[in-house]
Formats: sequence, structure tokens, C-alpha cells
Amino acid sequence: MTKPEEFERCAWYGELAEDGLEIEGLRACLPCAADEIFRRSDNRWSSKRTPVPQEQRFEALFDAARVLLNERIGDEDVVIPTLAFANGIDEGYVDLADARRRLVEAHQAPELQEAETNRFVRSCPRFRPVSIVDGVVILE
Repeated sequence: MTKPEEFERCAWYGELAEDGLEIEGLRACLPCAADEIFRRSDNRWSSKRTPVPQEQRFEALFDAARVLLNERIGDEDVVIPTLAFANGIDEGYVDLADARRRLVEAHQAPELQEAETNRFVRSCPRFRPVSIVDGVVILE
């Protein structure tokens, strides 16, 4: 198997991963990705899941709203995805919090910006980070 073929196959079953899906940075076929999404969403409602403390529950959402207001950003195509992303972080989605951390770190190291932006777009193809303001990821 040549090196490019390895990246086009599911890391778990070896099936072709034609949709560009990834699980924690590894290529995945559609059934594996769907199974992972199901398990994560099932875990979200588990009684064993530790909820985010009330005082922190909406912190990222309010920070994002504050930045949007201060920057006078009112375009719906920016406001809605930015607030939805922040709300997902507040809901305890670890993948979104990790994505924010990586994007903010990449913002501090310009040589990493393009790679992290592309990684984000691959995992969330409908959104694209356009800037980072006070630790808030602005999306469109």
C-alpha cells in the first residue's frame, strides 16, 4: 500500500474514507464516523456525565456575544455560527473546546494558522474561522 492510500482508508476497518471524515485526527469511513457521533451524543445525556458548573455554563457564549457587540459585528452569517460554536463549548462538547484552544494557539503562531484552520474546516465544513478576538473564535 502506498502512503497516499493509507490516508484514504478508515483507520479502524480499512474501508475507503471518501467523505473526508475524521475521528480525533484519523481518517474514518461513514459507518465509523456515524457510530462515534452516536456514542458521543449518547454520552452527552448520560447521568454519569459531569455537567458544566452553573457559573461557567454560559461563559463562552457571553464572551462571544460581548466580542461581537464590541467589534460591531452584526452580520447573521457571522453572528449565528459564532454564538452556536460558543454555546457548544458551554454545553461541554470537548471537541469544540479543543478546536477553540488549537485555533487560539495557532493565532499566536502564524505558521500554524493555515493548518489549524484547514483542520477545523475539515471537521466542520459549513464553518470557517475568520478571526480570533480576545480568545473568541469568530466564524462564518
